[in-house]
Formats: sequence, C-alpha cells, structure tokens
Amino acid sequence: MYNVYKDGIKVDTTKLKQYTFDNLNPNTEYSFQVSMETNGKESPLSSPVIVTTDFSLVESINVSETSVTLDVGEKFPINVSILPTTADTRISYEIDDDSIVKIDGNYELEGLAEGQTTITFFSIADPSVSKEVNVEVMSPIVAVTSVTLDINEITMDVDETVQLIATVSPSNATDKSYVFESSNEEIATVDNNGNVAAIGEGEATITVRTNDGDKTDTCLVTVLTPESPPDNDE
Repeated sequence: MYNVYKDGIKVDTTKLKQYTFDNLNPNTEYSFQVSMETNGKESPLSSPVIVTTDFSLVESINVSETSVTLDVGEKFPINVSILPTTADTRISYEIDDDSIVKIDGNYELEGLAEGQTTITFFSIADPSVSKEVNVEVMSPIVAVTSVTLDINEITMDVDETVQLIATVSPSNATDKSYVFESSNEEIATVDNNGNVAAIGEGEATITVRTNDGDKTDTCLVTVLTPESPPDNDE
C-alpha cells in the first residue's frame, strides 16, 4: 500500500502506483510525497516532488480610472490588475500618442503636452483581453495676480481723448481679459480698448477690472472746459 502526502499532510492510501489529484488551485505550488506501508509499518517519506499548477485563464483587466484629466507636468497614479489573481498577471500597454502622456512601471501617468489620447492596457498572456483609459492633458491654469494702468491720474479738456494701457500680471496668466468702466459717463466715457473720451467738466474714475480674480486699478480723470481765446478788438 502507498500513502500519498500533499504539502506534508496524508491525503490518501492506494494500491495504485499512479495517483491523480483533482481540484488543485491554479498558479499554486504543491509538494507531493509518498511512503510504502507494509505489515502496518510505514517507510520514510520519499523526496518531495514540487509542482506548480498552470495559470488560470485571464478573464479581465481592472483599472481604477477609465478617464483621467491632468495638467501638463502633473502626475497621477492608477491601479491596473489582472483578474482573476490566479491568472498570468503580466500587463503591457500602448499609448496612442506618447507625446501627450507618459507612464512608468508603476502605472503613474504624467502629462507632457496639451491634448487627448488613449492608453490601452492588455494581458501579455492573452492580448485579446484589454482595457482603455482615456486621458486629457490640459495646460495648467495660471491665475491673475494684478492689473496696472500706465496712467493713474490725468487732466483732460472737454472733447479730448486718451488711451489707457492695462497690463495684466503674470504675463502667462491663463485669462488676461479685462473690462473698463467709468464712474460717471457724463464726465468721461471709456471703451473696451481703454480709450477715454472727455465729455463734460468734473471728475470721473476709470476702473479696469480683470475677469479672472476681479483685480482692479484706477485712473482719476479731471475734465476741464478749455478757455476761450480772448477777443481781439481792432
């Protein structure tokens, strides 16, 4: 009679010199040994035979994110895994446009340039099993910190015009747009290009206001009525 051992535990006794194990887990290492039993006495165990079972079939790829948005220079890790865990877990990937995003061995994405692309992860054991991740990379938003006018106080005559120049900082701000407004359009008006027109005598404040951050600067406009030239009596 033969005693059959699996991982050091006796599992069966048989008269057969061949033995088949069923219901073994995939991708698992087992140790098998046998002993001979004669007249109630058991021989020492044989040297172990180490066997690793085959992988199970790949069923799917799991990703933590199917859509990722990040800025240029920003990094974003995602989790990628094969299911079931007893399958061959080796994974590879393809990037439609690797000038937009790159990925390292730990599946950390890094935005390289503005645009959209797709990363396809697939099983090396079965390339037909795959998963796509859509990636959008955007230019980082740079907030406006200030706006300044080239003139902060001016005296004008009625019907005179002057242009105010606005400078938005920083120079690489994402939204550098602004609007002009007058505190009293009966004294001075201003258009979107900063052109100030003197309308009537008095004082008005011209304000430039950024759309991003509501930053402002002002110019005090004083409008005078020009003196009439003296009469020349002949």
